[in-house]
Amino acid sequence: MITVAARRIILTIALAAIALSTGCKKDDDVQATLDFLDETTDGIIAKIKDAKDPKAGVAEATELLESKSSELKEQMTALGELRGFQVSDEMQAKMGENITANVTKIQKLKLAFVSLSVQDKAFDAALNKLVDDYTAAVTPGG
Repeated sequence: MITVAARRIILTIALAAIALSTGCKKDDDVQATLDFLDETTDGIIAKIKDAKDPKAGVAEATELLESKSSELKEQMTALGELRGFQVSDEMQAKMGENITANVTKIQKLKLAFVSLSVQDKAFDAALNKLVDDYTAAVTPGG
């Protein structure tokens, strides 16, 4: 027969295992969101940098962002609602690093095209809007 103390130990171990498996599940969800963010960011950058005409590239990048904006905002909001106990410490650090790296990559587009932006105010306005819209989509509360 199992004693009351043994039952408590078994129950505690079972609850800990459930808590750990739930945390791992959230880590997987977070990783999927970070992968989607990376894919979207890289796609936006490629549309502009690979275009023969950067103006056309910004227009294509804007279309790409608009097509993914709802899903991106939804996923980023879900990340913002996570609590520390739902993800591992490593994943929490990775989330911050990944989001910062992606926003920085998009912000660097302004530097990459500064001479064109100075010469063409319409291009400058379109690029700034794209950067601002992206930042709003990936920033909690944005």
